[in-house]
Amino acid sequence: MDYISKKYFKLHLISTRPELQLIVSCAKVEIQKEQVNKIQSLLQQNIDWEYFLITANLHKVLPLVYVNLVNLFSEYVPNNILNQLQKFVQTKTQRNLYLVRELFTLTNIFESNGISAIPYKGIVLSAAVYGDLALRQFVDLDFLVPTKEYLKAQELLMSEGYKPPPQNNVNWERSFVHAKKQIGVDLHQGLTPDYLPVYIDFEGLWQRLEPVLIGGIEFKTFAPEDLLIVLCIQLAKDAQWTAEVLIKVCDIAELIRVYQNLNWDLVWERCVKLGTKSILLFSLFVVKELLETSLPDSILQKMAADNIAKKAAQQVCEEFFMRSEQSFREKTYKERTFLRKLARERWQDKVRYFVKTALTPNELDFAFLSLPQQLSLLYYFLRPIRLMAKLFSNGLKK
Repeated sequence: MDYISKKYFKLHLISTRPELQLIVSCAKVEIQKEQVNKIQSLLQQNIDWEYFLITANLHKVLPLVYVNLVNLFSEYVPNNILNQLQKFVQTKTQRNLYLVRELFTLTNIFESNGISAIPYKGIVLSAAVYGDLALRQFVDLDFLVPTKEYLKAQELLMSEGYKPPPQNNVNWERSFVHAKKQIGVDLHQGLTPDYLPVYIDFEGLWQRLEPVLIGGIEFKTFAPEDLLIVLCIQLAKDAQWTAEVLIKVCDIAELIRVYQNLNWDLVWERCVKLGTKSILLFSLFVVKELLETSLPDSILQKMAADNIAKKAAQQVCEEFFMRSEQSFREKTYKERTFLRKLARERWQDKVRYFVKTALTPNELDFAFLSLPQQLSLLYYFLRPIRLMAKLFSNGLKK
């Protein structure tokens, strides 16, 4: 029984633009027979190929789209478009292979220096879920390390010639760039920023790591159940800033397709422990709606009962293709405030967030009173006073 309407959300933009329908239909490793006629029909419409290429690239699904178009529908696609796609994919594939060598080098360096680094996203995700490095776009390398080894891992990267760009140091991750190699590395000690708090059990993740072969070399990465949770957390995190892209949705859909024996009870049990039940359901709502991914009845029932996840997913789906690179920066965090509720389903998360919000100064505090740098610690005392004054003032107005 399907507990969720197949077309619950409003996807008017997708339905009115054949280019978007084509992108969504081709953004998968396996196209079902019943989808072939639909794609052929779309390709016979007046496709705006420039818009198609720009949008597919923005959503990082050009390799997937290209493989399906050239293998199944090449007679319907202009040769110049196929040639552009081919050149793009060849360039990306060469770049991906170049990154594999650096992944191998850094993994060995971390290991030899006693750092427990888990490679994820990008290369290992492509190998584990897509089975082909050429099918997924990625630009850098990502490692998750335990907090106790975070500073040591940073120092090690810098000793290898990686440098952190200015103003790119947040509490949960730090980016590094090797100018000569032209390679970026994102080093994580957590999966989310403070406004979407998820406190991971690194030791548990480490103990459950599973092997993945890349170019004949074995790497260790997340077990499928852990990977699903991580991917859902990433999608929810990106949605806070309207930075979600279709490839992130494809990642989840392809994982579910590849791991037919996924232990959903175990996934749910771990989400309960992490406080990420709504995050999981939100992401699965988006995946089901955009890519029509099949899900077990037990999960569909939970989705139908979670109004917070449903509301968040509805807004994300409605807006999914209604933006550009510029809108990533223009959309404000406040416009997605309801998404913050996804990660505060446990009482301890609510308390932790309340305390941090009440005590950590922000731009409103800085604007309220300008203090010299040497007195900046006073903002931590000013903030609760200002908040209490605001609450008192609002109470008088009522």
